[in-house]
Amino acid sequence: MDAMQYSPLALAFIGDGVYEIRVREKLILEANMPADKLHKLTVERVCAEYQAKAVRKWLYEGLLNEQEMDIFKCKGHKCSETFHCGGIPHGDRFGMSFRFFISHGA
Repeated sequence: MDAMQYSPLALAFIGDGVYEIRVREKLILEANMPADKLHKLTVERVCAEYQAKAVRKWLYEGLLNEQEMDIFKCKGHKCSETFHCGGIPHGDRFGMSFRFFISHGA
């Protein structure tokens, strides 16, 4: 099935899970730490604020290609008009777009 047929929230839900696994994998590969420290570091990175910061960095540094920008603009715009993403007032289209982006496999 085409990912573009799913709602932004459904894709964000999947994107959060995929991203959390990647963050956990990266932390484990960086250092052997106690589980509570791994959990705290994961929670710090798998949140809308951190995700929005990552997207802003990608935009600022020009790291997205044209197709990726189209994905970002399309789903992020729909989110900001319709939803309160992640409980953040007015939605954080950057954080929501990040989660969609990850779920899309871009």
